[in-house]
Amino acid sequence: MKYYSYLDNHNLTLDELKHLSSEKLKEVVDHLNQTDHKLKSSLISGLEDPTLRSYHITVEKNTWLKSILFEKYENLTDVNFDLDLSSLNYVGGFKLFLEPYLLTHLNHLVDDFFKENNLDPLKKIFQHSDLFSNACISEISIKLSQKVSIGIEALSSNEDFKTNETIIYLTNKDFYGILELFDSQLKDQINELRHSIATCSKDSKMDSNGEYHSFITQVQIASNNRKTEDTIIKEPEIDFNDIQKAIEEVTTPIEASYQDKQTKPNKNQNIYIISGILTVLVCAVFYFLPTNDNDSEQKSTSTSQNKKRSSKYDNRIRFYYSLKRKSKKTNSIPTENLAYDEVYPFSNPYPKTFDNLSNNNTSSRKHKVKISNSSNQDLIVFKLMKGKDKSLFIPKNESIFINLKSSDSILFYTGNGFQFSKFSHFTSDPLISEIYKVETINETRNPEISISAVNSQLSLKQKSIPDKNIETNNTIKLRKLNLDGLYKDYYNKLRN
Repeated sequence: MKYYSYLDNHNLTLDELKHLSSEKLKEVVDHLNQTDHKLKSSLISGLEDPTLRSYHITVEKNTWLKSILFEKYENLTDVNFDLDLSSLNYVGGFKLFLEPYLLTHLNHLVDDFFKENNLDPLKKIFQHSDLFSNACISEISIKLSQKVSIGIEALSSNEDFKTNETIIYLTNKDFYGILELFDSQLKDQINELRHSIATCSKDSKMDSNGEYHSFITQVQIASNNRKTEDTIIKEPEIDFNDIQKAIEEVTTPIEASYQDKQTKPNKNQNIYIISGILTVLVCAVFYFLPTNDNDSEQKSTSTSQNKKRSSKYDNRIRFYYSLKRKSKKTNSIPTENLAYDEVYPFSNPYPKTFDNLSNNNTSSRKHKVKISNSSNQDLIVFKLMKGKDKSLFIPKNESIFINLKSSDSILFYTGNGFQFSKFSHFTSDPLISEIYKVETINETRNPEISISAVNSQLSLKQKSIPDKNIETNNTIKLRKLNLDGLYKDYYNKLRN
């Protein structure tokens, strides 16, 4: 699909496009009406619709992006690849707007820079994930997969490396930098490539004066320069939950609260058997987690020897219950009157209160459970954790993969017009689910949870997401925990 530039075709300035007057709009529309352009109506709509016009403004502001859409790759050398998205209200929409144009050019873009072995611009372009939809990422991954396969095949053969210019990119450190950006899609092939390089490195020592040795040495230096082994293979995230399991009772806080059981420390637990480093880490987890100054979203509970301690988990039950009460008081707002703040797709909408829920756009070793948002609204997924909960914003009609295992607990919150405030929330048509504990999960059978659109008038009135709208593909078994009951337990503990 070919991109259409209003600036180039109608002698407009960027400022005129930003602040389009009715006179200028009429002038452009009249000019379009005199042509036989087959996309006349959509081109007119692109000017009249403020959102679509903001997309065109963004393309024009980022001249390097415009050069890609017109295949002027010679303009992409020694340029600043900063991305200005200040004209956008919704980055996710811009990504989908670009999709048909980028899909037309991605193959040519990759081939052109690989042909010249000039991969630094390509790496800087691919670093801007805000530009690439899932379809574009898939297309790029396929192209890179071909490059990796060609490299592996060449390294495994006895070719004359001096004349084989088709794999010269193996000696370019930026090639491995690009692979890092798509490690979740290409992990297995990257590992195979690394194995081939290591094997060839051993073989090249047999011929330390030949072209084979010279080429392999360059490959080895380039691949090691990116530290791909540390960056791609090792997971930097520490699983505090696993550490706590070794020293805490088996019962999780969510079940203790639900069953109104008081959690008591095991007096026979001897923490001195844990290594010094682990002890310090555990202490930091339990006693030095940062507290939130925002009283409306997360309020610390004071403790004393004379009062029953209220756990950090209890405070979060209060937050979710408050969110439920807030939802019941929130009505529907017409789309044209809806004010909202931009939340980046698949980001953390509560950065002051919760951690970001790790995710990936494809299934991977750490992210096997697919969450599909079919609710016709934006969706927030809360994952209840020991220490600090996690949250994730999923736009409507989108899906993502997260890490979920047996005994984890989750909660779903849908709505329109999310706003950041002392108590951030959806300002129109909010619905909230009960808390669900994962009883069993089969990670080998593509587990999926889908949140479907709620049509029940009773549920809409109660601002709740019914069980039937939280659908699984029979690979996950969820057990419902009543949020009202959990809050009642919390309140009774607080009073006592």
